[in-house]
Amino acid sequence: MDTDSQVDSAIQNHSIPNFWTDAVFEEIELIKEEFTDFENRVDLRNIPLITIDGDRARDFDDAVYCVPKPQGGWRLIVAIADVSYFVKTGSLIDMAAAERGNSVYFHTTVVPMLPEVLSNNLCSLLPGKDRFCLACEIHLNDTGEVIRYEFYEAIMNSRARMTYSEVSEILENRVDRLNENITTLELSTLLHSLNRLCDLLLLRRKGRGAINFEPQETEMVLDSQGRIEEIRPVTRSRAHEIIEESMLCANFCAAEFLQNRSIPTLYRVHLGPSEERLCSLREFLGGVGLSLSGGDYPTPFDYQNVLVASKDRDDALIIQSVLLKSMSRACYQPNNEGHFGLNYSAYVHFTSPIRRYSDLLVHRAVKDAIRVSKDVCSASDIDIHLSEHHLEPISLVELGKSLSYSERRADEAERQVTSWLKCEFLMDKIGDEVEGVVVGVQNFGLFIQIDELYVEGLMHVKTLPRDYYYYEDKLQQLVGQRRGRIFKLGQRIKAIVARVDLENSKIDLVPLRKKQGKKKRKISV
Repeated sequence: MDTDSQVDSAIQNHSIPNFWTDAVFEEIELIKEEFTDFENRVDLRNIPLITIDGDRARDFDDAVYCVPKPQGGWRLIVAIADVSYFVKTGSLIDMAAAERGNSVYFHTTVVPMLPEVLSNNLCSLLPGKDRFCLACEIHLNDTGEVIRYEFYEAIMNSRARMTYSEVSEILENRVDRLNENITTLELSTLLHSLNRLCDLLLLRRKGRGAINFEPQETEMVLDSQGRIEEIRPVTRSRAHEIIEESMLCANFCAAEFLQNRSIPTLYRVHLGPSEERLCSLREFLGGVGLSLSGGDYPTPFDYQNVLVASKDRDDALIIQSVLLKSMSRACYQPNNEGHFGLNYSAYVHFTSPIRRYSDLLVHRAVKDAIRVSKDVCSASDIDIHLSEHHLEPISLVELGKSLSYSERRADEAERQVTSWLKCEFLMDKIGDEVEGVVVGVQNFGLFIQIDELYVEGLMHVKTLPRDYYYYEDKLQQLVGQRRGRIFKLGQRIKAIVARVDLENSKIDLVPLRKKQGKKKRKISV
């Protein structure tokens, strides 16, 4: 099998919709590329808004602009693609998008939530093109505190399509970038304003106690055949922080805007640890010489204090992983219960309507509020139909469950392809000596992440030094009953790549024993 076959397999295994019906295509043909009907929109085309995305991005949801105010403070504009202008509630395109829930990104292709004529063209904030947007204009004081904000429908024209690497290079080395739509001075001024505001927003994030997880992310460089050439760590740049903080700010403003007006919507809810998980977490932390304050109801501050205390330890990433696993997975629901990780009282997804249906719903709710100016909006106004064959409107509760599920479905499908690619990469390295760290412990064995490759393999308990091992769940370790040998999270282990099972995407490792010396060559990357 090749990569494309694996992608097809993942799509089939997880029942991801990936075909548009003829009726949807007929509806698409009726859409016209006209951006002349903007009588009730604010004209932002004289504002040097820019997009900042990854190198391979094709759909540009968001654009930003920032400038210091003469009287002090900052004016930040986060302009988001106005997908709801083209995708009407209850239309065939809308029902198909709701069924998909979100775009699914694989390494060689994408299954988009919207037809490409919308996601990559009419809705996308392409440079030098007039585009409709929903803008969140935020006014902040000198410390980065939000003083006021407003939402309005607008028309814009992106001055530049920037990448994270380009922005970081300009900020760090003051490199000039020639562009016909924006001068070097304008671009430099804008980026340095965004950079200064980012500092303030990061300080406020720290001040409110938001948990700052920094997981080790990787990227896979593929060759022309779609196979892995290299696996390398991804370093989060300053440009990533600028966009992330700007989007967080806009998302919070949208949540507060809707909540204050009692307008039904889907909140992004993230709950803290359950009693059982909290107990396990504390036992693990105690075993590594750390403690979590807060009693039965620890706060994000308490979690962040543990991260700070473990920052310079060799097992910092393991501790971070255990902290993360102790919390519930974020979900979509109409009942606002806050966002534990970000320590926000209310939070929604507003900034990516091209690739997430939840954001499209929030856009519609915001536009209802700014158009109708009513204090209360009926939940039935936001109900939608899931498919042509299911004509009964579903509630926001059920829709939240559906979108939470489609998000998990996408993650699992992407993980399936990634696992296969990594296994295929290791096929010619069977018998090689490797070294790594234990990142997972189960009663049946150890999961070890191989250094430099960032690939996980399983060392089955039967291959460990001869003994009877019992599993201590709360301490995440295997203990030999007779000799007392312990294998635990964060422990470094040398091993041999024993077997690669492409069909089931599994890598088997065995311990490297002192007498084992047949194949001493180190694994190459």
